Amino acid sequence: MPEVSKELGLDTSVMSQESHDGIRTARSLPKGRHRRNVNLFLASLCLLAAGLVLTTYFLLRKTEEIQFETAFSIFARETAVIAEMQASNVFGQLQSLASAVRSGVETPEQRYPHKISIPDFDLRAEEIANLTEIELLMFVPFVPHEERREWEEFQLLNQEWIMEGYTERGWNTSHLKTIPHQIYNYTLPEGYNDTRRGFVDTGFMEGILSNHTPATKMGGVSVPVAQIGPRLNDTSIVMMDLFTHPIFRKEIIASLEYDVPVISEVEDLEFLLQHVVPLSGEEVDYSIPRSFTLDPVKAGFGKDSITVGFVVGIIQWGAFFRTLLPSNVNGIVVNIESDCGRSFTYIINGGKKDDCNLDGITVPESKYQHLEQRYQFFWKDHPKGTSRHCHFDLVITPSSEFAMAYMTNTPILWAGVVLSLFVVIGLAFALYDFYNHKKQVRISMEKERAEAVVSSLFPKHVGNQLLEEQARDTEWQAIDQERRAKPLAELFPSATIMFADLKGFTAWSSNRPPSDVFMLLETIYHEMDAIAKRRKVFKIETIGDCYVAVCGLPRQRDDHAVVMARFAQDCLEKFHELVTMLDVDLPGTAALELRTGLHSGPVTAGVLRGERARFQLFGDTVNTTSRIESTGEGSRIHLSQQFADELIKCDKGHWVVPREYKVQAKGKGTLSTFWLQVGETELRKSSTGSHNTLTTSETPPQSQEDFGETSPDCDEAAAESDDFSDISDSFADETSTL
Repeated sequence: MPEVSKELGLDTSVMSQESHDGIRTARSLPKGRHRRNVNLFLASLCLLAAGLVLTTYFLLRKTEEIQFETAFSIFARETAVIAEMQASNVFGQLQSLASAVRSGVETPEQRYPHKISIPDFDLRAEEIANLTEIELLMFVPFVPHEERREWEEFQLLNQEWIMEGYTERGWNTSHLKTIPHQIYNYTLPEGYNDTRRGFVDTGFMEGILSNHTPATKMGGVSVPVAQIGPRLNDTSIVMMDLFTHPIFRKEIIASLEYDVPVISEVEDLEFLLQHVVPLSGEEVDYSIPRSFTLDPVKAGFGKDSITVGFVVGIIQWGAFFRTLLPSNVNGIVVNIESDCGRSFTYIINGGKKDDCNLDGITVPESKYQHLEQRYQFFWKDHPKGTSRHCHFDLVITPSSEFAMAYMTNTPILWAGVVLSLFVVIGLAFALYDFYNHKKQVRISMEKERAEAVVSSLFPKHVGNQLLEEQARDTEWQAIDQERRAKPLAELFPSATIMFADLKGFTAWSSNRPPSDVFMLLETIYHEMDAIAKRRKVFKIETIGDCYVAVCGLPRQRDDHAVVMARFAQDCLEKFHELVTMLDVDLPGTAALELRTGLHSGPVTAGVLRGERARFQLFGDTVNTTSRIESTGEGSRIHLSQQFADELIKCDKGHWVVPREYKVQAKGKGTLSTFWLQVGETELRKSSTGSHNTLTTSETPPQSQEDFGETSPDCDEAAAESDDFSDISDSFADETSTL
């Protein structure tokens, strides 16, 4: 090969290095540029995804905030309007009852103040309670002190209004007692603080009473309970003078001065409610905020008619806020702020029971304070006077629970959808890049495997030259065929070739499945390849059960015969181990024998370009080696005269044992051959199956056929060499001339 390289004017080692450097540079630059482009694309994709995700989230969140604020504004206004309507409805019902009382006052038989008694008052009170959720109704007239006795006698004689309700309902009246015989005062609870909510200076009240009621300055006035309902069960409440209760007195004076219905501050009214049976039939919760209402009863329908009494109603504040919201809306916070008494909070719910906080108003959450809406509740326009009565404001704010109906996870979900879309795009691109990179890696690995295969099939410098020529294939297409490089061939003046085949393999494999055949051959050849690598022997090929190897090329060495002898000996020993081991799974392998032939001489080696090119040996040395192998015996290493001479030159003549007779080789005539014996004994497999018996004598065969079975594969390899023997000889002459 050096001669051919010099003839072409090429330095093979330099070209190989430059070729590999060029390939590395060509690979690294595009790969680095591609990685930068991929990173830039992914970074841009991440920025775009972040922008769109944030835009989607904030746009949808802003839309929900607008919907939330709009919905709250609507519900807050409706809450205030409907609460006002509920209060108007309550006062409307009370006014209807007051009108009925007024009609009774105008009849001659019931001249004020002696004969005012409303028929079926208990039943009428129950009907109104069902319409307005009022818990208790009372009629309380003004009774001047100078006429108290006359009024008390009238009440004692007219108690049938109590029996009317019991009779209508079919209730047992046996537990009822007669009403008290005279008007009595309300007893203030211990520790009651009148100065906080009542009046300190009461001097102005006499003037108001004189101007607006039948009372005179002479003896004062009482406002006793005349009739009460619905479902009175304790008559002891009748005759109680409510004017002795500080809150009732304050609200009565205010209603008289301004001539309007009034709602009191929140007050504990258990002392009244405990005398009636609740319509719901459930135990009464007295902690719920309640107020009483006063609707004036006039002596006539004229504008200047005096007030002769009041229709009093007791109602829970929650009644004003019921059925305001749809069932799916909860959490409207209504702070009822009063300029007298205490303030409190209702949390109005559409789908569940309302909540009430009696410990003061609930401070709205800071993030919702800007949405606060304030409405006046049942304010009556009148000139400012001396008396003091309560005004209420409804301060309405949303709660987090209300906001949850509008501030949903939709923005997060859609932002997640947008993000997922970009993630899918990124993953798709990453997968594409990954599989593309994997493809490139696979191609690179295939190229490396191809290079490895080339290096295993050809000597290193031959393989490099083949790869370089393949890389320049496009350039060669433009060059005339005659101007191409000379054939890759070289004459090696001295090398050793080994042919080895399996004796008995044809008969053994004829009745075996392909898997068993290949298992045997792969096991044996694998071990022989490992030995060849260790001994620096170059494997040429395997043809069927024939194994061909050479030593002394492509790197020439003087001890090629010694190396090949040791290689052949190692292969024979390893073969004996393997067939013994494989006999368990592959019965009959123990009967197989390895027949080996070694010959030394000049060898022409090279590559025939084209499809399935391979490194091949040509010349008479190859043919002679095949004949040496075919005329040998199983489990023995057969040597030619030339090989024996090479061993003797290397001081290994003691390894050579002359064969007792000459052999007749096809195309070679009569040959003197030898056996290889390394160590004290010669390994040979006897006919009884022993692999370690010393051969003492042999009977010479009469013809070539007497040597037993020969490998057709080895004959084929030798035939290929024989066909090119003339070409090899002429090529050798030309090379020597060069």
